[in-house]
Amino acid sequence: PIVADLEKAIAFYGAIGFQFQGEPSSADANPQLRAMFGLPDDARLRYQIGRAPSIAGGVEIIEVSKVKLEPVARSVQDPGAITLVATVRDLDGAFARLKQLGAPVVTRSKTPIKVGTVGRMVLVQDPAGHFIELVQPEKLTEDQAGATGNVVGVRVRFTVRDVEGALKLYRDALGFHVLAAVGQYGGDAAVLEALGLSSGQYRVGQLQVPTSGLQFTLIDFKGVERKT
Repeated sequence: PIVADLEKAIAFYGAIGFQFQGEPSSADANPQLRAMFGLPDDARLRYQIGRAPSIAGGVEIIEVSKVKLEPVARSVQDPGAITLVATVRDLDGAFARLKQLGAPVVTRSKTPIKVGTVGRMVLVQDPAGHFIELVQPEKLTEDQAGATGNVVGVRVRFTVRDVEGALKLYRDALGFHVLAAVGQYGGDAAVLEALGLSSGQYRVGQLQVPTSGLQFTLIDFKGVERKT
């Protein structure tokens, strides 16, 4: 996530269970990195990676400053919205810590709810407005149960204009593995409530990065207002 205040974001993700070591890194002496982001020479870029002991990879949080910034406010159903889905051992503890930090709660009930056989979940926003979904399964897998730390799994959900078209791009152009073909539109009331919606339908496709195992979900909506 690209954020306006790196320290606030670190506190937010730390409350979930991601761990940070050392001081943030800077791109002040790395013009190639700034160029990769399309930033002017005098822009500043700081970043730090939060990790969880039980999972590979991490969450790289980036702060850009000294350049004109225009925050974009998206709803979860808007194409371009991205949700980090974190599977946690203790949902209530993490949620309480996030509320103390003033995190906006998107879920309509403003509290974690049970969603079918998935478990309990709640959708919140980080200080920059990025969506974070916390999920506590009804039963952890053997690996998850034996893991240390609160975060025991992560995946990413992209809201797209059209799931079928996006699935072809990631599969055919980028070589991602398709785990589940695009399903039919549905409108489970508990899922909609968890996502902060009172109506509408959605459908999903499941992908996996073949080398790392990181899973992506593509989702689109109909019957609800969407802005691009």
